[in-house]
Amino acid sequence: MAGVSSRVIKNRIHSLRSTWQITKAMEIVAASKLRIAQTHMLSTRPFFEALYDTVHEIADSGKDLSSPYLTAGTGRKSAWIVIAGDRGLAGG
Repeated sequence: MAGVSSRVIKNRIHSLRSTWQITKAMEIVAASKLRIAQTHMLSTRPFFEALYDTVHEIADSGKDLSSPYLTAGTGRKSAWIVIAGDRGLAGG
């Protein structure tokens, strides 16, 4: 970089520092959002475990579960359980 003035170098250093600060701030925000998402996920665990236990009780009950929603293509029965909110397109 022969012939580059000190002013250009100072501007470049300032630009890199600004970029680093913005990147660091974005990293902190992302970490905070991740922590919040993990907290929300862990708060749903009791509901999942209750639902999981209920489904296993139904499956292990020994009753004949003949339904068009059950498939036996792989030699085992499987079921799809869809749980959805009644909010339409109003929420995530």
